[in-house]
Amino acid sequence: KLSPDGSCTLHEELDPAPWDLSRALGGRSPVTSFTLLTLRALVEATHAAIGAAWLGLYQVRGDRLVKLAYCGDPSRAEFPLTAEFETKSTNVRVTRSGVAAHLSDVAAHRDAGGAYYECDPKVRSELCVPVLDAAGKVAGLVDAEARAVAHFTPPRVAMVAALALEAAAHLPAR
Repeated sequence: KLSPDGSCTLHEELDPAPWDLSRALGGRSPVTSFTLLTLRALVEATHAAIGAAWLGLYQVRGDRLVKLAYCGDPSRAEFPLTAEFETKSTNVRVTRSGVAAHLSDVAAHRDAGGAYYECDPKVRSELCVPVLDAAGKVAGLVDAEARAVAHFTPPRVAMVAALALEAAAHLPAR
């Protein structure tokens, strides 16, 4: 369930009507189901390896960023890829710019005037890495969140980047 201003998920409050990923993907098919299972397995393996509180994989689908697979608490399923939303969302900023963001200390980033909206007050560090297609265009995003400051050490950053590289080969057709 989204907050009244639509900026983030209301913590621990689910919408009574579950979000339907098949609508965002243009329906259900065996190929799409296999693709999503593959992406889920990649996300689960990376999540276990990096010890993050939350890890998600998104795909650009038209004018929005759509969550395909994740591990952690339920959260927003889509982000509008607009200039307005870019001013408050790390996910949208990274997707629109194609430049990864590593917020080693979310509070310090926000206190220094960095764009960030807080949906989960327990998140202390975040890492967002764009997923690039074969032509180098942003096709999606990997978002990782942790409850410790400076959680994303170089080996963990490398694992998230590896997920972004591998996921690119498995995204559903657009």
